[in-house]
Amino acid sequence: MSKFFSVFNVRLIIIHLVAFWFFYYGIETLAFLHDRYLGEPSLAGIIRAGQKARYDNDKTFIEQFGNIGLLLAYVISWFVCAKKGWHWINGVIAFLMAFALGYFNWFGWDHLSGIFLAPGRLLFPRSSIWNFILSGVIMVGLGSALFFWRKVLDFIDRGSYVDKAALEAEKKKKRVR
Repeated sequence: MSKFFSVFNVRLIIIHLVAFWFFYYGIETLAFLHDRYLGEPSLAGIIRAGQKARYDNDKTFIEQFGNIGLLLAYVISWFVCAKKGWHWINGVIAFLMAFALGYFNWFGWDHLSGIFLAPGRLLFPRSSIWNFILSGVIMVGLGSALFFWRKVLDFIDRGSYVDKAALEAEKKKKRVR
């Protein structure tokens, strides 16, 4: 039974969940380039009232790009886990949690959007193309850093279960040869 639980790495699940969050909202922010006026709250209200079909189509488009970002992050997570020798189930758990949180809109974007959209808004107008590009690229970059940064990978490795008895037996077997 302990072997079953030994494949779970809580550090990996949490860090990859955060990376999924960055990819989800980073790609979703980049999707606002399709209709950047939807990012302006006053204009979005006018579009919603006057052009319901346009608003619904654009909203669906942007939400689906968030899901595409989540899938992209999962593929990256899968490759990182395979490269490092971590069990694939950890990435699946993080992906399912991220997908459920995104589906139910419990990912906390309402509370954190001001922080992660601030760099673009400080330098460019709210509905500027460069605002969305800068904010989206920063979020995707932070998510990528969580996947590839050596210190983060070492931190995750320290959370992995190591069967010390099996390692000692393997070392002893190598010495006997």
